[in-house]
Amino acid sequence: MFDPKLLEEAATASREILATTDGSRMFYLVDQSLVRLIIADAQAGRDWRKIISQQEQRNVLAWIRTAIANDEEWTRDLLTSANRMRAIPTLSDLVTEATKANLIQRIWRAKLVGRNESLFYKDEKTNLFFVRLHNEDALIRECATMQHRMEKTPNDVALSYLSLRDASGRRHATIEFVGRKVAQVLGAHRRPIEGRCLDAAIRYIDERNLKCVAPLAHLNRIMNKDGVWLDGSNLQPGTVTLGDLDMVDSTLKSLPEHLTVTGDLRVKGCSLVDLPDHLTVNQSLDLRGTHFPRLPDHLKVRWTLNIEATNFEVMPEGLKVGDLLAKGSSLAKYPLGLMAKIRGEVYR
Repeated sequence: MFDPKLLEEAATASREILATTDGSRMFYLVDQSLVRLIIADAQAGRDWRKIISQQEQRNVLAWIRTAIANDEEWTRDLLTSANRMRAIPTLSDLVTEATKANLIQRIWRAKLVGRNESLFYKDEKTNLFFVRLHNEDALIRECATMQHRMEKTPNDVALSYLSLRDASGRRHATIEFVGRKVAQVLGAHRRPIEGRCLDAAIRYIDERNLKCVAPLAHLNRIMNKDGVWLDGSNLQPGTVTLGDLDMVDSTLKSLPEHLTVTGDLRVKGCSLVDLPDHLTVNQSLDLRGTHFPRLPDHLKVRWTLNIEATNFEVMPEGLKVGDLLAKGSSLAKYPLGLMAKIRGEVYR
């Protein structure tokens, strides 16, 4: 029997439910499912409160909210998703659908997030997830799976870690933070990350305006003096980088001429085959143990040039440095006016 008071109460409850939704898409899907069925029962004289509990209503909302957040396929097209909601005939069927979906979500979440971990952020464009590692046990599992090593643990208050994973729980990268600065981003076996993983990591750093301990040259991404991320494989002559440039683990084969590094430049363990001419380093250049065929012409190093244990035999034209550390090098002649520390002695 139709009861106007029951219908009025249903309308009030529906408005309260819709007020808890996040965004227009969720609003529409909740309106086409939970709200539609509550109103339909009230119009038929049935008290929906005896059919679906408050907790079950929250479960329905959680299902729809999570499905949208995870970009599940059925939610991508509004018409398709609305038709799915309208095809559910009763509140009992809606509760059953939500219960099954939430169970699947819990199983999926258990695969994605392990012990001492929590889901931190989702990159909507790549459908990749950033999972926070809360303690040393979580970090040990991460390093063992990824076959890389972090020297410290998140028990150090200044350090924190995120693991970049796909929806199946597969790990793609580990991001280390020192305070609010990014220290390093490591792929499996310390290899550079590529494709959508690289896009997600760079977008995460860029959108939060995070600073880096050093430019992420191992991602082949270098920040210029204006704070803009540049593709390291396409740097233009005359580029000026921001701060130190650490090329360790970088796959870049070359750097442009007339490059200026405003901090230190470290190149050990990288893939560079040569150093560019007219290179300027505003602090120190560390070449210890490297095997470059020559030093670049017109090299300028404001502080210290370290060529210890290298095969350089001659100094290039137009060289300007502060101090020169050359212990164990193959230098046969030392430039006048430079300070060189060789075998523990000082030469001018």
